[in-house]
Amino acid sequence: SKLSYKKLTEMSSVALLSESDIGRRCCCGEDYGVVRYLGDVEGSVGRWVGIEWDRVERGKHNGSLKGKQYFVCEKEGNCASFLRHNNSKLSLGVSLPTALLCRYTNSDPEAYKQESENLIIGNKEVKLIGMDSVFEKKSNLNGLTIVSLNDMKISSPGSPGELTQLVPKVDKLELAGNMLLPDWESISLITRQLQALTSLNISETNLKLPADPLLLTPHLSHVTELYLGSTDVSWSSMCEISHMTPLLSQLHIYCNKISSITSPLKCSESLQLLNLEGNELSNWQQIFSLRAYPNLSTLILNNNLLPDIPKLSDTGEETTFFPSLTSLSLRDNLLERWESVDFLNSHFKLNELRIKNNPVFNDVTPQQARQFVIARVATLTALNNSSVPLSERSDAERYYLSSFSRQ
Repeated sequence: SKLSYKKLTEMSSVALLSESDIGRRCCCGEDYGVVRYLGDVEGSVGRWVGIEWDRVERGKHNGSLKGKQYFVCEKEGNCASFLRHNNSKLSLGVSLPTALLCRYTNSDPEAYKQESENLIIGNKEVKLIGMDSVFEKKSNLNGLTIVSLNDMKISSPGSPGELTQLVPKVDKLELAGNMLLPDWESISLITRQLQALTSLNISETNLKLPADPLLLTPHLSHVTELYLGSTDVSWSSMCEISHMTPLLSQLHIYCNKISSITSPLKCSESLQLLNLEGNELSNWQQIFSLRAYPNLSTLILNNNLLPDIPKLSDTGEETTFFPSLTSLSLRDNLLERWESVDFLNSHFKLNELRIKNNPVFNDVTPQQARQFVIARVATLTALNNSSVPLSERSDAERYYLSSFSRQ
């Protein structure tokens, strides 16, 4: 709600930074970065905070001002600047439990800390006025199975065991857009408290990889559905992440500028859905390498740079690719020839296909395109999110044959 978000913003504002906050992620308005310095700046009054910004465009220098080096940035270029220590927009964020209470109870999280602070009169415990509503709200939290805390300025997991007490039954957790979360260690501190958790969305975050991913595997291996869209994760980084999540059945790594697929993921045996939409893939041979994933049934490749599917040399290989693949999405790519559609019929056993907005359809009407694809791919039961009944298939095949007989 708007009220709880306003409260959250007030709580996340920095009151007093200390030396221990150097290295923490921070934000100022919509800009995110890392605190690199806290102290005086020559020629200026008061204390200042030196920040290395995620967006280089936000910076004014590289940590050096008027010939003096105050701090060193990890990125190249003028990606840093100073802000006054008392800037009201500067924030280090809030803990996940704090955001949870604000979002789902619209209450001051401090009220929950009073749970055990009831009055004792004689031998009797007297509840504080208003605590009944607090207890009721907390019991409602205990039953939650889906928690959505996107864009809530979350920066830490909170105290150990706090999430287990508040939301022990959570199966799906959405934390997209919480750019203040620093690293995968923080994520593991969250997931280890939520043993029922299977689905985790941490898209639009900027998480540092651990030095040894295997150390976090015990705390992340129960996650089977992972969303990492718009995180700038590379395929090689995803390979490291897959060591922490070896039992994934669904992986969504859309909009990450991925241009190559190299080593297989650790979760290759269990993976059933792979979403690579909105990347920069242009090599079909790399796509073909995914056939080593024996249980992959859904592959999403929309909005990439894939050209026509190349002809295969006669190597004696099996003609059926991807033994389990039944759903393929190729919308908004660069397919120009109908031979690519024929390839899908001869080398795949697809039930569902999404293939709109490719150049191959430029010279036909949408209705003709649909009929031609249905006629050419014999196993389809759904095309472009619309079912293909038997009657439509019969009509499409007759129209396709008649179109060629007229040529």
